[in-house]
Amino acid sequence: MRAPADALVGIHPDRYLHPDEREQGLADWEGLMGGRFATVTRDRRYVRLDGTTLIGRNITSVVRDVEGRPLYVVCQIQDVTESWEAERRFRTAFDASPVGMALTGVGEEASRPLRVNAALCRILRMTPEEAMRCTVADVVEPERLPEVRAAWRDLVAGGRSEYGQELRLRRGDGTPVWVAVRASLVRDDDGTPLYVLTHVADVDDRKRGERLLRQAERRFRSAFEDSAVAMALYDARTLRIEKANAALCRLTGHDEAELLGRTMPELVDPPEGEDADAVAAILRGEGDPGPRELRCRRADGARIWTRLTASTVRDDDDEPTHVVAQLEDVTAEREAKRAAELRLAQQTAAAWLGQRALTEEDLGAVLDAAVRVVASTCEVPYAAIGARDPDGRLRVAATVGWPWRGAILDEDPAASHVAHTVAARSPVIVENVFAETRFSTDALVAQGAASGMSVPIAGEADDGPPFGALTVHSSQRRAFTTDDIAFLTTVANILTAAIRRFAAARNLRHQSLHDPLTHLPNRALLLDRLRHAMARSRRDGSTLAVLFCDLDDFKHVNDTLGHEAGDRLLRTLAPRLRGALRAIDTLARFGGDEFVVLCEGLSDPSEVLAVADRLLEAFDGPVDLGPSQFVPTASIGIALAGPDTCSDPEALLRDADVAMYRAKSRGKGRYELFDATMRTQTLEHVGLLADLRHAVCRGELVLAYQPIVSLKHRRVAALESLVRWRHPERGLLMPDQFIGPATDSGLIHELGRWVIDEAVRQAAEWARRDVRVLRRAMVGVNVSWRQVAQGTLVEDVAAALDRHGLDAGRFCVEVTETALLEDPTGRRRCSPPCAGSASSSSSTTSAPASRRWRSCATSRSTG
Repeated sequence: MRAPADALVGIHPDRYLHPDEREQGLADWEGLMGGRFATVTRDRRYVRLDGTTLIGRNITSVVRDVEGRPLYVVCQIQDVTESWEAERRFRTAFDASPVGMALTGVGEEASRPLRVNAALCRILRMTPEEAMRCTVADVVEPERLPEVRAAWRDLVAGGRSEYGQELRLRRGDGTPVWVAVRASLVRDDDGTPLYVLTHVADVDDRKRGERLLRQAERRFRSAFEDSAVAMALYDARTLRIEKANAALCRLTGHDEAELLGRTMPELVDPPEGEDADAVAAILRGEGDPGPRELRCRRADGARIWTRLTASTVRDDDDEPTHVVAQLEDVTAEREAKRAAELRLAQQTAAAWLGQRALTEEDLGAVLDAAVRVVASTCEVPYAAIGARDPDGRLRVAATVGWPWRGAILDEDPAASHVAHTVAARSPVIVENVFAETRFSTDALVAQGAASGMSVPIAGEADDGPPFGALTVHSSQRRAFTTDDIAFLTTVANILTAAIRRFAAARNLRHQSLHDPLTHLPNRALLLDRLRHAMARSRRDGSTLAVLFCDLDDFKHVNDTLGHEAGDRLLRTLAPRLRGALRAIDTLARFGGDEFVVLCEGLSDPSEVLAVADRLLEAFDGPVDLGPSQFVPTASIGIALAGPDTCSDPEALLRDADVAMYRAKSRGKGRYELFDATMRTQTLEHVGLLADLRHAVCRGELVLAYQPIVSLKHRRVAALESLVRWRHPERGLLMPDQFIGPATDSGLIHELGRWVIDEAVRQAAEWARRDVRVLRRAMVGVNVSWRQVAQGTLVEDVAAALDRHGLDAGRFCVEVTETALLEDPTGRRRCSPPCAGSASSSSSTTSAPASRRWRSCATSRSTG
């Protein structure tokens, strides 16, 4: 315990017993005290008083009195630390040995191994458990078994110090294997045999080679000389080569005479750091025998990669005397591995760049990322992309290492690597810039480039011009491979996909903001520009104007000549109108036959009238529409806005629209300037329509009946139904105050059906009451051309007659001259019932309704 005796007196054993041993120590103490055993012998760890640790063999016994009661405990501790360490070292060397080893007891020769290492299991092709269940008879051939047993007995009896022999053993899978067996007896300090240590080396390859040599009856060189693997036999102390085989001569480029006498460090380049120590140990035959990859120096000065494996030859004292080194050329293997790693890096880089190209919103950022990833993956200092700018010039768009970003390049193919690649439209490799004759390399030489390669980058269309070229250059001479070109081509394809994605997005934005027929800005783009114009007007105090242009009689063109003629008319007018405007003005197709002009920066509001005059002149001119020519006119509404009135683009457009309708109502082919009165009238018109939508269901509509008297017969011949509207706020409204808006808005259909139904109901009521003065009178209603064009007028009249039980001869429908003028083609026809009809409406013949009305009325007033 490294302490005087008196220092240990009175100390509890827990003070010097290692903490990890206390649990077992307590169990042993309880067993001694309980009488389960009288003595306990164990190897335990102890902690000396100075803090150091030892392994002690503890023999503890209890002294008891005559009645069996424990009096005291006698404890003997023997320091066995050194033997424990020796045992640990032995186990480590045993298990890690590259040679097969077995530890066997000294009993009968049929005894099984106590311990086997991994190398022996590999040789026997058995698991450790299977190997430890085997006896000599299980693995040795029967004819050699007596010899082996005799040698075993002689070894154990001390007749020999070791036993060595080559034997053919049976493996666990039944196959034979030749091994070199060397067995030695291990004794303790007293000379008592403890166990037999057996070394087993696989010599199957050598034995097989010898057998083949004998069978072929020809002279062969030794396995060392004829080995396909480069081998050298050298002194373990001086490291000087004593023998070299032909393969080593081929590997190094030296003949055997040049190799003999050289040291191994003269052939191999040892690595630095810890690896250098490990390699030095391998060369000396110590430590791990390899394999280890090193570079080997050839006679021509070249360096090749080899895999070194060393086997140590030992003397009888087990001291290393020679080392057999095997050198395998792995240059191609390393290059293949590096090529695989490079391909993986290239694939990873391409995948990353592809993802970036799909998500990046800026093409310039994609180009910058491409040159960075290419330079990094190809391990070159220089990379660049030359691309055509919007003006068509070839310019350096992205670069790594070069100071030329943004520089304009000469497009002559002889001027630069980039220009030559763009013109060639194929990869271009420059092995040596100093020997290049296809194009000038002055700029590359000035920047220190030695070799390079480039690939073209396709443009927006396969049959269009290239976008540019991607180039990389190294500062050292380098042979670029097909894999390098393939990687660069992949990156170029990714860039092409990105270019086309951005072009598609640009075209899509253009299509979404432009009219496909005239290629003018559409409503969305006009509103966006109008909002920006209003913001500028508020900032600088300027005036802007919106001109709403609507083609007159455009529907007539579509109806008579077809929609293709209408499209041709619009396409012809678009450049005319654009030519009549200032450069800063915006011309947009608002929809259908409507064009809108935005004029900004007006110093005087009267300037917009000059613009309107030029637009009317642009409209006024014959347009060839195929079978005929058409001279278009337009109605233009103008709305002005200043810094104090610029707030709502939609409201400004509505004002211009209202002014346009005023121009159209005043004769067409003219323009009108919007004023506050128009806005008031528009609001009233909108409110009137809103109220009219509910007038029928609220019962606000009534019919007045104007008698038509026959002067010849002096009686009432007919009654004309006239609708009136009892508006809750505006009072009684005449038809001219709401029929027009109802016709334009489509409400005329609902209103017309109500008038027909109410007139038929009233006529049926008079017929049932047999009013004498009205006994021969017919009830009639006026209809608009929109009601006729809808195609349900006949069905509406027939339904009303059936619903109220009125004879068709008592009801008449009039299509007025105004309706015929609004339908100049005369194509709208109806078949309503009329006077003199003897059958229902379904049996009447088709004829203009006004003709039927006039046949039943002899005179009429103008109510």
